[in-house]
Amino acid sequence: MQPSPELEQHLEKYGVVTRDPASEQYFSAIVNIAINEYHISVKDIAEKCSCSFPTVERWAKGISAPAVQMRPFVLEWLVERM
Repeated sequence: MQPSPELEQHLEKYGVVTRDPASEQYFSAIVNIAINEYHISVKDIAEKCSCSFPTVERWAKGISAPAVQMRPFVLEWLVERM
């Protein structure tokens, strides 16, 4: 998945160095960008991913991330909405 120019600007703004979808830093930044820049609600993300509201908040804070196998699904869903 190649970030769009607009998403690339947000990634730079958030200080993301890597573009590796398996990276927890990249994943956390995408979640933050989705919530803060594109106004995708934590509730919508939680419902789509079948997880709790606090889980999505932990993803956004970089405290945790879903299993590496699940990340591409979540990233694709988020990026499609940005």
